[in-house]
Order: sequence, then C-alpha cells, then structure tokens
Amino acid sequence: MQDLSAYRVLLLETFKRDGSGVITPVWFIQEGEVIYVSTPSVTWKARRLRANPKARIAGADAAEQAATDWFDVTGRFVEGAEAQRIYDAIDKRYGGYMSRFDAEHQFTRVIIALDPA
Repeated sequence: MQDLSAYRVLLLETFKRDGSGVITPVWFIQEGEVIYVSTPSVTWKARRLRANPKARIAGADAAEQAATDWFDVTGRFVEGAEAQRIYDAIDKRYGGYMSRFDAEHQFTRVIIALDPA
C-alpha cells in the first residue's frame, strides 16, 4: 500500500449485509502498512466492520473525492494501551479537535486498524 499520510482525509468504504458499499470520510494516521481510524462506537461504519471486516480505502482530495487508487483492507478493533496511543496520535494530528468533541458529546470511541488485505 502506498503512503497515504500526505492526505488529510481518507475515504473508507464499508459494506452492508446486502453487499452494497457505504463511503465515509475519516481522519486517520498511518504506521507502515497499517491505517488507523477512530469513530464513535455506535456509528454505522463500526457496526458494519464488526459484521464484515472487509473494507476499502482511498486518499481523498479537498472535495472528499478519491484522489488515489482504492486499496482493499481488513478492519480489526484495537484495545488497551495500543488504542490509547493511536487515539492520542490521531487527536494530535488533527489539532486536538477529536478529544474536545468527545468531551463535549461524551462519546466512547473505538480504534480500528485497517490492515492490507
């Protein structure tokens, strides 16, 4: 997988039970071949990844359109110290906005690792 860290946002496509895809822009960090994203635990993208870990990602331009090829990935949920480390790194990359938003809305977040398929 190419280095996508130059992009501010990724497009994450997750799949419904009927096989149709849903594309969502997400904040992320990349460590080597692994992309990490964070989302509130109750979002549909988290629910879809729990049901079907297969997904696709692409770097997005300012209009949130695909600016790179699409890459097949497999999602897995990260917990514990690794999850906190990733949460802090994503929050830092986006200027602390995520932690301020979570505190205001009292969200519980999950960290999802997207490994190359």
